[in-house]
Amino acid sequence: MISRYYNILEGINRIFGSVVRAETEEELGNVCLSVALEVTGSQIGFVGEVGADRTLHGIAVSNLEWARSLMYDKAGNPRPLGDFALHGVYGHVVDSGKSFFTNDPPLHPDSIGLPHFHQLLTSFLGVPLLSNGKTIGLIAVANREGGYSCEQQEDLEAVAPAVMQALQRKRTEIAMAEMDRIRIKEIHHRIKNNLQVISSLLDLQAEKFRDKKVLEAFRESQSRVLSMSLIHEELYKGEGTDTLDFSIYLQKLAENLFQTYSFRSKNIHLCMDLEENTFFDMDTAIPLGIIVNELVSNSLKHAFTEKEGEIRIKLCREEKNNETHKSLFSLTISDNGKGIPENVELESLESHGLQLVSILVDQLDGKIELKREHGTEFRITLDVAERS
Repeated sequence: MISRYYNILEGINRIFGSVVRAETEEELGNVCLSVALEVTGSQIGFVGEVGADRTLHGIAVSNLEWARSLMYDKAGNPRPLGDFALHGVYGHVVDSGKSFFTNDPPLHPDSIGLPHFHQLLTSFLGVPLLSNGKTIGLIAVANREGGYSCEQQEDLEAVAPAVMQALQRKRTEIAMAEMDRIRIKEIHHRIKNNLQVISSLLDLQAEKFRDKKVLEAFRESQSRVLSMSLIHEELYKGEGTDTLDFSIYLQKLAENLFQTYSFRSKNIHLCMDLEENTFFDMDTAIPLGIIVNELVSNSLKHAFTEKEGEIRIKLCREEKNNETHKSLFSLTISDNGKGIPENVELESLESHGLQLVSILVDQLDGKIELKREHGTEFRITLDVAERS
């Protein structure tokens, strides 16, 4: 007796423990069904929910035979699992709102026979899932060796409330997560729109100035704002998280910059070599995006005296640490232009854009190297906590 109650308690703990661990309602349903099979000693089973139109939605099915059999309604017409008419012994459980078992299913008054593919039933036990006194689903198990008794019925009835509560919690959790996803997407959408408004205001202000340096400063600020706006646009298009595929963002950012400076760089070509599936969070993506914006803009504006040239962007995962979930990345931005003189150090460059690059690299705890063998090459290395 003690062992029996211990098994029930252990099964209930497994069910509630799986509410957090299970990623989907189906995964949680399979845990619930596994517990139901164990406490009753059954071979096959099913957990289902009653729909508004009195169809039975399958949450968990124990084996292929049962799953295939549920794809037929009482008229013999095939229907997808999770959408079949409520009838037979299943219907008896739902209609009565009470548990029952039979050790001779074919002779039960509500039996309508077995559909094609169905495993032979030697015994059957069904328990309703109740919410506020209303039957909204059921747990059905079958084929216990030696048949069922009141003991197995009581055991499954003890587990059923935990199954109901766990599934409702998971459904609420999923609904809340979806609300959060939609809310985050809306926030990114609003930020993107606000940044675009700021960019437009900078554009209008710039038209009031004749001084080329002042005008250039406005254009540079506008470009930085647009680089951040593009990040929020990509986040809005995603799954409502704070991560984005940085390689896809880089490609769009570089293409936008080439369009912006097209009047100066008609014959400047862009070559990109980007690591796939590089998911960075906002704390990494925004400063790194501004860095790319500054370095590519600087090349487009100053690197080329000739009519032709090339700018290269390479993003590479150098190392991956599975324990810390961090990867060492290198981001290289180079051009084959006139280059920076050998006697000029990176720290002494007067460009506000390059000073900003140094500040942002420090902010990311990264390192930056300047090479000048064939034009100019900036290589940035940093550890990134990758997200999926």
